[in-house]
Amino acid sequence: FTETRGGGRSAPPKCSSLIRFALDVGLEEFVLDCRNAGVKTVLQVCFRGECDIDAVPSLEAAGINVRREVFTAPPGFGRLEMIKRRAFKRFKSILSNSRIKEDVVLFTDDFLADGALLAFVEAGISVPEDVKVVSFSNAGFGPVFVKDLTRLEMDPRAHGEAVSRHLLATLSGEHVPSDLILPSVYRKGMTF
Repeated sequence: FTETRGGGRSAPPKCSSLIRFALDVGLEEFVLDCRNAGVKTVLQVCFRGECDIDAVPSLEAAGINVRREVFTAPPGFGRLEMIKRRAFKRFKSILSNSRIKEDVVLFTDDFLADGALLAFVEAGISVPEDVKVVSFSNAGFGPVFVKDLTRLEMDPRAHGEAVSRHLLATLSGEHVPSDLILPSVYRKGMTF
């Protein structure tokens, strides 16, 4: 078994199955929602060089302009808190000079969303009235906002169960698919 994110499909020798986190499975529904709502511009908030959902090609193919706000992920202990604090600080600075110009902000990391959404609340940004918000999310882990977030959601528990069943079937000699896909789901909340 091996894990890849995005479109990678390489497997090491003697690997019986490839397990893929398909983070962008719900992306098509998000793009359709954007088109139906008349969205012209999206701000994608993401990390540099990590396995984010890359919404840019799909959005641009739909005629929607995309700008990125890119963060460098901090290493080591306290990483998650540092991500939230950096996002809060950057968006607090952005919002002190102006409002968000884009119609939608797409956070491709839930911890970046946590920090930035705190800055939105502090600046009096009303979601979805001033700007629509969509976030990556892990079911049961957030992020949490004053309104139920529209999100591209992974389900760690369901995915763990699927991997366990797949592994047990493999060890029992059962025929299993050579490609196990663990998809995200687009969940419409109150922020779009």
